Amino acid sequence: MSKLRPIILLQSAVFGAALLVAACGGSSGKDIKGTVTAADANAKTFTVKATNGQTYNFVMDSSSKGSMDEIAGSHLKNKEQIEVKYKGSSSPYTVVSAD
Repeated sequence: MSKLRPIILLQSAVFGAALLVAACGGSSGKDIKGTVTAADANAKTFTVKATNGQTYNFVMDSSSKGSMDEIAGSHLKNKEQIEVKYKGSSSPYTVVSAD
């Protein structure tokens, strides 16, 4: 029985770490890939038609990583695919990062 105790302690530690990461939002991010179909650099908003066929509306805020100039430029004009990591549960979703 004494040989099982370290295993049980290790399992408890791993489970506790997983709960902590989930509570801090470490694994709750969402992301999509697709094509930019509209962009408004002044409003810091853009729309993506994702590879899954759905359309997503996004807004950039001060913490968002990415460039609206690049989104409105090369991604929209040149139809370059974009990957967007975002947060929120309703449209427009807030951009975490856009590449």
